[in-house]
Amino acid sequence: MDLDRLARIQEEEAWKAAYDEEIGKLEMTFQELTLLQYELTTEKIESPRLTEIQQAHFQIFTDPRFTEMLDFWEQKISDPKWKRRLAVLKNKALQEEIESHPAIASIKNALMSTILQKTFTLHGETYSLSNVQAYLMMNPDRQLREDLFMETVRYGKETASQFRELVLARNRYAQEKGYSTYFHFVFEHIYGLDWEMYREQGMQMLQQTDAISRAWDSRFKEKFGWEDVRYHDLLFGALNYYDLPAEAFPSEKINEVLALTFASFGVELSSTPIQVALCDLPYGGMMNAISPTDIRIAVRKRDGYGAYKIALHEMGHALYEHFSSQQPPELFRFKDLIGHEAMAEIFMTISAQPKWLQDVFHVEDSAIKQIQEYDHLFFLIVTKYYFYQSLLEHAIYENPEADFQELSDKWAEEVFGVKGRAMSPSVDVLYLAYPVYTHSYIFADGIRDMLRKAFRVDGLYGNQHIFDAIRQSFMEPSESDPWQEKIQALCKEPFTFQYFAEYLAGKSRFQC
Repeated sequence: MDLDRLARIQEEEAWKAAYDEEIGKLEMTFQELTLLQYELTTEKIESPRLTEIQQAHFQIFTDPRFTEMLDFWEQKISDPKWKRRLAVLKNKALQEEIESHPAIASIKNALMSTILQKTFTLHGETYSLSNVQAYLMMNPDRQLREDLFMETVRYGKETASQFRELVLARNRYAQEKGYSTYFHFVFEHIYGLDWEMYREQGMQMLQQTDAISRAWDSRFKEKFGWEDVRYHDLLFGALNYYDLPAEAFPSEKINEVLALTFASFGVELSSTPIQVALCDLPYGGMMNAISPTDIRIAVRKRDGYGAYKIALHEMGHALYEHFSSQQPPELFRFKDLIGHEAMAEIFMTISAQPKWLQDVFHVEDSAIKQIQEYDHLFFLIVTKYYFYQSLLEHAIYENPEADFQELSDKWAEEVFGVKGRAMSPSVDVLYLAYPVYTHSYIFADGIRDMLRKAFRVDGLYGNQHIFDAIRQSFMEPSESDPWQEKIQALCKEPFTFQYFAEYLAGKSRFQC
């Protein structure tokens, strides 16, 4: 990005034309960066170019002329869309300034590479750390799950110093900008959210689910013969309480099923730039918008209903990228994460719609009821995970010298009521690659259930008029308007957690 060129131009229309050319150049570097990140995660391909681009971004975003230029033209230009473009870029630059700092990027990339390549040898078998989560979710051998989990805890002690170094570095640069911690900087300044409001309302949601959570603990103990429920049992219990045979949902059909699904609301998948690949991933799935003409979804290769839930979630991300691709680079590339996750979550609801299950997998009515109960249990447990992770991450940045494992154990007991060891944050790639992120899912599910309540549907399958309304009012505008304004326009009321809280507590169903 040629800042000298932009600084020389004083006439507004000439500056806009030059700026469009320069932001196009910056966009090309983000396209290359996104591709390298995709290859690092899916194929473990490391490239020195990744660091080079991050350093170049750091140099641009920390150049005083960059902020001065954006401030000057944001005030001078009267066009609201241009003001929004500059404001979105300025906000992104603030976060990238820290994440692209060479000292931070080098720590993060080194630790990420170490974790992705780590293997354990246990009972004569070799396990990849990136696959441990899959074993915790699906392997029926409880002792093996516990042994693998404890290996990650032990390895977390080895990586704790590197992770602490990253936390301290992020905090240091946030404090230089006048914020108490990195978490505070991202949550309240970048996202524009109120931490105390979120924490308080999250705790209220937990209280509303207290009765149903206790009931599920008892049902887990009875079904699986456990004397107690431990941290590493929670996802396994949620995903395996109901007998949903994995072979009924083969992973090799994912592309075919996605094409059939999106045809139901008028989208021909083959005419979009979206590609889907099954890979060995450290988590369930991901979406990378490399460019408007190259949007990639990666899903962990495994059979089962859960794989389709994740694929639908990632497809929601991908469609948001596709339908917003006509926007200027800043409004396409730098979407608010909450709005992004909301689109993913509303598409994931398709997986529990009776008509979709009947049309695609020929599921019988009795099995549909089980799947819907499974779906509710899944969201109950996973929402607690996200809330626990956000509370833990807040505590980590507030107390960077504390024992991170002890903080994890404390907040797991607070949220889940389980005693003993919880996951070590030092080996969780989410805290490395996606810091201050998991709260986005909870806000997103609040948006999801506002949409379901407003349109009186359980999901989008076969509902083209609802899809069209969301596409036109939420996806296509991208960041032209904040997500709060878009959701208020669609639902005719301000954002609220009310309908999501009622759903989690089992007190509300959405009418089809």
